[in-house]
Amino acid sequence: MQSRTAFPLVAALATVSAAFSQDPAPPQPVSAPAQLPIHNSLYEPTEVWAAGSDYKVRLDGRFEFFPELGPDYPENLPFAWSTDSVTLGGHELLGPRATERRASDHRYEYHSGSVVEAYDLDIEGVEQTFRIARTQHGIASGALVVTGFVDTSLTAAPLAAQHAALHFQDENGQNVVEYGAATVIDALGRRFPMTTTYEEGRIELALDAASVAAAAFPLVVDPVVVNTNPTQVIREMASGALDFLGQIGPRSNFVAMTRIFSASDHDVIATMSNADYGSNVVAYFDIGSAFSTEKIAVASLNAEDRFVLVHERRQAFRTDLVFYSHWALNATLNSGNLRVLNAANGEHFRNPAVGGSLDGSTVLAATYYNPAGSSSWFVRAMRWVATGTSTPTFLTSNTASLSHEVFPSVTPNASPDWLIGWADNSASTNRVFIRGVRQNGIQDGAQIVTESTSNNFSQVKVAGGDNRYVATYRRTPVGIGFSGINATRFDYGATSVTVLATRSLAGGQSYQNRGLAYDYGTRSHWTAIYTSTLQFLVDLNLRRLGFEGATTDTMSVGQLSTFATQYPASIAFARNINGDRFAFAYATGESGNPGYGDNFLYNPVVYTHEEFGTGCSAQPEDEEWSPAIPGSQYFRGTLVGKPGALAACFIGQLTGFYPLDLLGMNGCTLLLEPALAVSIPAQYDSNNDPFLELSFSNDPLFQGAVYTQWVLVQPGTNPLGVVTHAGRAHQVTI
Repeated sequence: MQSRTAFPLVAALATVSAAFSQDPAPPQPVSAPAQLPIHNSLYEPTEVWAAGSDYKVRLDGRFEFFPELGPDYPENLPFAWSTDSVTLGGHELLGPRATERRASDHRYEYHSGSVVEAYDLDIEGVEQTFRIARTQHGIASGALVVTGFVDTSLTAAPLAAQHAALHFQDENGQNVVEYGAATVIDALGRRFPMTTTYEEGRIELALDAASVAAAAFPLVVDPVVVNTNPTQVIREMASGALDFLGQIGPRSNFVAMTRIFSASDHDVIATMSNADYGSNVVAYFDIGSAFSTEKIAVASLNAEDRFVLVHERRQAFRTDLVFYSHWALNATLNSGNLRVLNAANGEHFRNPAVGGSLDGSTVLAATYYNPAGSSSWFVRAMRWVATGTSTPTFLTSNTASLSHEVFPSVTPNASPDWLIGWADNSASTNRVFIRGVRQNGIQDGAQIVTESTSNNFSQVKVAGGDNRYVATYRRTPVGIGFSGINATRFDYGATSVTVLATRSLAGGQSYQNRGLAYDYGTRSHWTAIYTSTLQFLVDLNLRRLGFEGATTDTMSVGQLSTFATQYPASIAFARNINGDRFAFAYATGESGNPGYGDNFLYNPVVYTHEEFGTGCSAQPEDEEWSPAIPGSQYFRGTLVGKPGALAACFIGQLTGFYPLDLLGMNGCTLLLEPALAVSIPAQYDSNNDPFLELSFSNDPLFQGAVYTQWVLVQPGTNPLGVVTHAGRAHQVTI
């Protein structure tokens, strides 16, 4: 393929004014759904879990209620109930052994003797019921008494028999769980208040004999358990988007997030949605209590129409790593491919990053890795075939260093290969490193993107393809100075990195680098997403970069919160029938702590072109011109319906009129001024159609017309066998 030819006179087509900064569309909620259905754990099939808006429950064997507490609590404070007896007139109604069944997505039952103990999960709490039928022995009189034992570190004051709720408190006296006042409802819908007695973990619910005699069987006892101190916090968000999925299915966005039940118990939930973040479907969740998921990563496999989620499962002595892929056209929860990388005691796979693929089925994950029995940490990579359940293949670890950035980055897609980026801050020289990994697993040596003795680096993000990349990172001065976020535009080679430009994106101590995505359609654009905190107000900003790394336009989402914490955000790129877009997701600190999704669309290109003059072709003339988006490297023109034709295009600043009969091109005219024009030979696309791509400066400020005219070989049309098309006048308006 011939090399592209630069032509500065048509630089106008590269940019429209960046002043037309777009207003974001109203964001769509993508937070964890209000309810998660009753489901067997993917990892421990005997465990049964479900969740509401501010709680989760484990239901197998006994009822265990976990209130969502937030990061200020070091550990969970579960409230567990075990039924001891259900008596009527002193006769035990429970059988020797209960059988369990999931009655629906939000109802779980234990059947024992004449009693059905059930748990109905609502958004705000759990209704515990005991349904008492007429007994096999005909007993239908006497007091009804339900006794259970509570296992919890929460405390409640002793309660003498009265119709009242129990309030269980933490060590600071804060109410956390309420066990509601119990009522009996009979077959006619009449309600009879029960008394509650509590002392030292034993709860007794009682209905006197007279009320039982007046009631119509069956009877239902129904206290409600709720979280009275909900603190909802989303700690992490990771998002991915699929290329062209809108042509074959409704779901092209995937967002994973973590909810903090306590500082040592973070759960992960993932949803799929359409291109506008509507019609959310829960695709995956892991909400057990034995592990904690603090870091997550998402990628996409466009050719496979799959999303990939990689996340930790931390516990005291090891950190496992979970690989999960979900087919975008399948709405069934937890139905994807799963592989758990079980760590040995003392072994940790932390802070995963993952990159997908545009045309393959393999993903690359990088982690901050600690081998068992070692104090050293590595940046370690592994490949996984996400269409199956094979074991991930380990690649060579990076040189051990405790000073390595603990959060490595991977390019969002292999295009054609992946890069891993991370920072290393040593006692003398600090660096941002890049390492290439081929799709077949072959690795390049680590290359330096930037280094400094006066700045530390962290929060590295890397994105790109076709050997052109951007790395964004947080720069912190050693000593006195202002921190900020930089972007370095570089070309990558297996043995060298060529830095084209380093620019400051944002300056200030509070800026945090959140994400980076690459437009592999234009092959010229990146969008960085970052936050800043000032006086407890958090701003979320997006900045689009052009081919040379300069900013072409920006978008401010606005202030997210009125109190200080870290707000997660993530960004991905997708091409689909709705147009190219950068899709981003973020969390806020507002009531209910929702997550949101939105799209960062390209500003409309103010571009027109019209035909002038006439051509002399014996075949119909058909040209397609793709205007450059601000910051693009290329402006593309294609001859349609002329596969394989030898062609070139004249491009100039002024029109002209020069008959070409003397050259043997009878009836043909050159419509451009030749002294101010150049010719560019055509290249050929996958359909063998001739095309050209013009290379531009990143942000020229030129306004006016540029003229083009195609010339192509058509043997037999005239003595020379060469013809011309009509001219085209291209206009950019700023």
